Amino acid sequence: MAVSHICGLSLDERVRIFLSTHPDLVERIFEKITDAPFIANQAWNALINLSLDSSMAEIMARNTDQVVKVVESSTSIFGDLACMLLSNLAKTARGQEILVESLDILVPIFMNGHTHNRNCNYDFIASVLADVTTIHQGRLYFLKNLQSLFTVLLSQLTATSVIRRGGTTTALKNCLFEISYHKTLLDMDEEDERLLSTLVGRLACPKQCFSEKELDSVILDIQLELRHTDAESDVVIRSIVVECLLILCTTFYGREIVRRKNIVSCFYEY
Repeated sequence: MAVSHICGLSLDERVRIFLSTHPDLVERIFEKITDAPFIANQAWNALINLSLDSSMAEIMARNTDQVVKVVESSTSIFGDLACMLLSNLAKTARGQEILVESLDILVPIFMNGHTHNRNCNYDFIASVLADVTTIHQGRLYFLKNLQSLFTVLLSQLTATSVIRRGGTTTALKNCLFEISYHKTLLDMDEEDERLLSTLVGRLACPKQCFSEKELDSVILDIQLELRHTDAESDVVIRSIVVECLLILCTTFYGREIVRRKNIVSCFYEY
């Protein structure tokens, strides 16, 4: 009954202020996430609501490992709620530092989705990746193993879930701020994992951006991407893709690749 009342009041700013000065009470709520399903559900919802406040999230970040264990479970029915809580905790400096150490657990679960636990889709791990990659260690986690980890982000740009697409596109953009990796990333377009062609494919509808003659002059890998994939439908995600391309153009090598592949027309639409 008490947890139910706290859940109902968890969006009240006065309650958040009170609990921020009584962290022992927050711990009591965390204790309830392993209780009977109805009580646990109320506890999860209360924690998610409370963590929307940055000061509360900073306090709750010390429980990050406990939340990760729930995500890791292959039977828990609360995996998605745990991911939602992690996505809020990942917005704090303390949460980011802890979650970087948990990426070896979270990334495979994110990729496996229902295969890992039929009760959960783990879409909100994408939001965790978006926030964790705002710090140097998070970006390097993906960039130091391009052939397996960085391509995880690329593979999710066409996911059916807008949460997955948005989170991984943002994580990709964050990784591109490590400019020293640009040449390596752009050279991937000569292999199976194609960064530039994937980005352009999410951005461009060929009939809008290119005449048939222009499309024929575009490099083959991008022609194939444009002809066989639909452009991103969400305007916010499209704007992030544009930002990705602009970041790639901050280097001379990046600008040369964009010119050589004849995709400047994509920018005219934006």
